[in-house]
Amino acid sequence: MKSVKFRGWNAETKTMLPPQDLTQSGKYWTWLGEVDVQLMQYTGLKDKNGVEIYEGDIYTVWSELNGENVGQYVVEWTRAGFGPLPDEQYIQVIGNIYENQDLLKDAA
Repeated sequence: MKSVKFRGWNAETKTMLPPQDLTQSGKYWTWLGEVDVQLMQYTGLKDKNGVEIYEGDIYTVWSELNGENVGQYVVEWTRAGFGPLPDEQYIQVIGNIYENQDLLKDAA
């Protein structure tokens, strides 16, 4: 069974909040006393280095044939779940859409 956890982005302070002390009150999420943060759900997967993969992460895919970088992608929630996510042993998280927007120009 996969863990259901979240991390949060506080746009006001430009900080990533760790997956702890999350509560919901009405329609607002409170995180360590901060209200209305942008939530990112954990996919239940880790990259080749053991880094947890969350919605909004930017990752690089390495070819299983020759080890070359074959592209960068953003983890997004779709109707069918999180995608696109290939085999974990061939991906490496390199950032996220909030703290590393410069990486988005190369992401699919």
